Amino acid sequence: MPKAASKTKPPADPVVATSVRELAPLVGRSHTAVNGWLRDPRWTFGKGPWRASDVVRVRQWAAAELVERPAVADVLPPGDVEVVGDAAGGGGDGGLAGLSVTKKADLLLKVTKRQVLAFGLSVQQGKYHRVDECERKRLAAVHDARQRFLDMARGLPFTPEQKAVVEAAIERVLTGLATGMGVTGSPTPPAHAAATAGS
Repeated sequence: MPKAASKTKPPADPVVATSVRELAPLVGRSHTAVNGWLRDPRWTFGKGPWRASDVVRVRQWAAAELVERPAVADVLPPGDVEVVGDAAGGGGDGGLAGLSVTKKADLLLKVTKRQVLAFGLSVQQGKYHRVDECERKRLAAVHDARQRFLDMARGLPFTPEQKAVVEAAIERVLTGLATGMGVTGSPTPPAHAAATAGS
């Protein structure tokens, strides 16, 4: 009489991963992240193989013990300089207290580069401009207005004394306008100022 084929029961807690690459998708992380976990002093699950119950415990451990460190762009909103300063200096941590000094420096560098790129883009879009260029344009506008007013005053049928009074009033008004506009140069063009001083 032949023996009946013995049925072996599958183990209640089978081995599901024998390497980090096999464990990583089971816990929903990259194999490099899981490799880092194995070096973490809080890791208590050995170097493998891992059973189904281990995978459940690893997932729970990761959720409870590990703080996610997303990319810099997701950590800091644009312009959040206080958090960057705290990350570099160690003040209020902004959720970054667990980072090493090297990672804090790396984070600060990345955020600074991001701010420089954002500023460069703003300049290209015309949101910012050079102060000296703006001042030159304002000063040119004041010079042009001055010349037009003086030409108008010289064309009026006034006596030379009356024209001098009108010209002095125009100079005062334009000097006040230039000061109000933040123009640091004189509203009188240098060539004209030298000519009037010599006459």
